[in-house]
Amino acid sequence: MKEVEPKPIRIGEVKGEEVYLAAFAAGNPITKVRLERKPVEKIIGKGPGTIVTARTQDANVKGIWSNGVWSDVIVKRLRASDKDQGEIELTPGNTYHIAFAVWEGSKGERGSRKGVTSLLTLRLE
Repeated sequence: MKEVEPKPIRIGEVKGEEVYLAAFAAGNPITKVRLERKPVEKIIGKGPGTIVTARTQDANVKGIWSNGVWSDVIVKRLRASDKDQGEIELTPGNTYHIAFAVWEGSKGERGSRKGVTSLLTLRLE
């Protein structure tokens, strides 16, 4: 997966015009703006209306587009980084229920407008 250097933008700026942020450019860790956008977001939910974004975004994904179909591999640590938010530890040999939400921007899907899978079964070997 190609890594791209994040570039700050402001709402309402002329497209293509970059904004210079001195502290960000200097690598100042105190004022650095978090611009990283990942194609996967670790969220935790226990039912309708209970979804929260996990503080620790330590899941990663590698996607490959081939023959008109996406194949994705999602990597996440077995140990929970955010137990206090309800994240569970994953243990080999156990079975878990999982679901995925997918946004297709070309179809106007944004925010809560998305495709959601039914509940799936994940068994760790």
